Amino acid sequence: MKNLVLLLFFILSVPAAPVWAQKNLVPAGRALLTNAPKTAARACGSASSFGATTAARALTRFPAAQAVPPASRLKFQHSLQRRALFQVDKTRQAKNDELLRQIDQTWEQNEDLIYGGAYETLYTPLQENTPFAYQNNQIVLAASKSLLQKTQWLKQRKGQGQAELGYVSSGNLIKQLAAKVEDSHIVFLGEFHYVPEIQRAVGQLLYALKDRNQGRRIVLFTEFIDLPPTAREGAPASLASYYRRASEFPTERIQEDDPHLFKRLDYARDLFEILLDDHFEIYPLEDRKLCSMIYQEEGLLRDMQVSALAITLRNKTWARMMEHKMAQIRKTDPDALFVVYAGMAHTSWIMPYALPKFFAKEKTSVVEFSVGEPSEINTLCGVWDREHPYFRKQALFYWQGREARLLGRQTGFDYALILP
Repeated sequence: MKNLVLLLFFILSVPAAPVWAQKNLVPAGRALLTNAPKTAARACGSASSFGATTAARALTRFPAAQAVPPASRLKFQHSLQRRALFQVDKTRQAKNDELLRQIDQTWEQNEDLIYGGAYETLYTPLQENTPFAYQNNQIVLAASKSLLQKTQWLKQRKGQGQAELGYVSSGNLIKQLAAKVEDSHIVFLGEFHYVPEIQRAVGQLLYALKDRNQGRRIVLFTEFIDLPPTAREGAPASLASYYRRASEFPTERIQEDDPHLFKRLDYARDLFEILLDDHFEIYPLEDRKLCSMIYQEEGLLRDMQVSALAITLRNKTWARMMEHKMAQIRKTDPDALFVVYAGMAHTSWIMPYALPKFFAKEKTSVVEFSVGEPSEINTLCGVWDREHPYFRKQALFYWQGREARLLGRQTGFDYALILP
């Protein structure tokens, strides 16, 4: 009995086994303790592939109680495994500590823009010693260096680019915005979440674009509707390869008569119900299977949807789905106008792996929506004096001149609509 207890301890203490695999091995261990190898095999079969493989190997190697090695051998094997993992953890911790040091150093050079702003909230590095945290912090460092370069570029530009930011504060700003972006191939609409004024403005802009482009196919992709639960059946189980195969599991148009649609409309429901009633062509982007996989990797480190790596993985997957669907649509409608409605962390030019960057060869427009004051997710907040009209007026702001596109990419937006 003592040796069997040690066997169960060995199986459950395999360092590579995740918690869910260990839980699935418990029935197998209990079956072994009751001298029921067939029951143990059935218990293993109900586990994940990892759990089944691990338990099956244990049964093959130790088919009967007398085959269990002495406790001293188990202790030695376990010690070797722990020592190897400790070396890996120690090396990764040293690398992560160096990343954190470089991030701190970079942020100190750009503290007016980063500390206390939206960028710090979205891209705070993770302190934990895990592969997920290390990969996340690599993105944070690269993005922080890029942000520093952009702010330095703006500071050194003649007049800091202030003369090249035009604005209009009278008349119908929504219709004027529609007129400015309608010649784009893709329009990205970035928002702060849970602001009804922004949701209304997005709806008004979509109707204005439709009125101005009679006969042109207008397609909306959005973060705010989930893919149907069955959309990812058979999708790969690895985060590293998930986005590469996203086009194999394409997004499909939302149907107004979908009996399960109500459960998938858990954000801006009034807006989407109006658009669907008027037969707007809408495709969902949010993938709950991907979010669940990220959560399993990230654990309790942070909210799964706001770490730099989580946003990057979601953006990569969304971009693949969009590319696939856009190619299909362009076969019949080559001049279709694509609109992407998502959070600003996904759409701003200054964000790492932002959605517009995947479509850099297209003619794009990035629009920021805010209420009362400008967004903090751009480089102007850390460079310009707060007396500039950009910080004081509710208006439609836009870059103009020969380098308007460059200025947009260096600051984060092509158009900024600040609502009253």
